[in-house]
Amino acid sequence: MEWGFLTGSIVFIGIWIYALATWGLLLGLIFGWIPALIGGFIAGLFWPIIALAVIGIAILIYPYSKNNTHKTITKTSIQPYNTLVTNIPTNNPHLVGIINNTKTLIVCNLGNKKIFTATETKITFTGSDFAEDYLPDDKRVALNKVCEITPHETQEVIADLWDNKITPPLFEVKPVYK
Repeated sequence: MEWGFLTGSIVFIGIWIYALATWGLLLGLIFGWIPALIGGFIAGLFWPIIALAVIGIAILIYPYSKNNTHKTITKTSIQPYNTLVTNIPTNNPHLVGIINNTKTLIVCNLGNKKIFTATETKITFTGSDFAEDYLPDDKRVALNKVCEITPHETQEVIADLWDNKITPPLFEVKPVYK
């Protein structure tokens, strides 16, 4: 009966709020609890049917939701609008500390649209920065500052990605190994 009480309580509150919105504050407070009590009691008795209906509706609606495959933010979905890292052998523990920062290039595709070496920006990369499919947060934040990328530009790129448009990355990092 615990789930029935919970379901009935939620429906009771929902109906009472609806009564307040429909009938106004005075009538909703005075009389709204009566239909809310009846509806909550019935929902409490039939809670398994209500639970199955909610699950069924969710299952039916999910495939038709807009871009549902692109709504989950993961490490790999964040990476494209932060940076593009090229020429890197991934997950190689032997590359730690062998990046040539004087030759590693940073290409700003937005913002100031300049090309820098890592040494010019005073950002020091190590091999462990490139051991994953994306750069660490501190490096991405520093690169946003170096490229002078505005929040508006970032939001436009993200919006384009949600709409499945092909967009350039904010910046590219091209590491050179010693």
